[in-house]
Amino acid sequence: MQDLRRTDFYLTLEEQNNWDDNNILYNNIWFFINKQKMPDIEYSDAAISIFKSQDFYHSWNVMYHACGGKVILPPKEDTFNADIMTGWWNPCKYFIGLKSRTDITPEFLKEIPQKRDCLFDWVKDKNPDIKEKHFNSFISFLEIVYTAGNLIPAPLNWKAGRSLDGWDYKLDNILNQKDSQGEQWYQYIVNNYNSEKPFECFIEKNNLQMYYNSNKVISFWGENKPNSWSEATPEQWTTYFENATNCIIARNNILLNGRTLSTK
Repeated sequence: MQDLRRTDFYLTLEEQNNWDDNNILYNNIWFFINKQKMPDIEYSDAAISIFKSQDFYHSWNVMYHACGGKVILPPKEDTFNADIMTGWWNPCKYFIGLKSRTDITPEFLKEIPQKRDCLFDWVKDKNPDIKEKHFNSFISFLEIVYTAGNLIPAPLNWKAGRSLDGWDYKLDNILNQKDSQGEQWYQYIVNNYNSEKPFECFIEKNNLQMYYNSNKVISFWGENKPNSWSEATPEQWTTYFENATNCIIARNNILLNGRTLSTK
């Protein structure tokens, strides 16, 4: 699966070679520090191409975003943003026991081993309860966050923090309109999906079936959700990472296999 950051637009040839040699956690932190002035992945040509290749979005117009990059415009809305469905920083922070995003500095980057075979010991030093199977699920999750299966056109970006930035929470919020953001999302769906069951139509048109079953959004935590994120065990985090990863991969495969791609 292609990481959309590893492109000529974002990385020089030397940086791409270094990217291939380094582990994904190091790459994530490095990219955050060194590419802040670049347009977010959500506004990249690659993201726009993914959106426009789907039948539902094929005829939507494209315009430049004020902060760089591009957005697509739905017929019935004034503005339209983009969203990484499930983010990596908050799960990473709680799993390893890191601090605030403001602590992501060049000095912090120097602490992280660049090679994967050295990374496990560093992570275990942060959280001694982490075993190799937990670590592997964490790495597998990080490797697919910035892929086609984890991108969706969105009428608004979610405020980070409350939901771990996870699509399971966001989708449940939309379905049940738990706050103003969920209400805005739901109203967008009603306005743009002409169906007696607009939410189900939204699920189908955006290839989200793996997140939704029997009129219910499937939680990444399964049946064992922790009382708080800071109290989650490595085993609970492994369930979260594995379920999120499986959903992203399944949706990515649908998009790339062309089941919803336009033939126009």
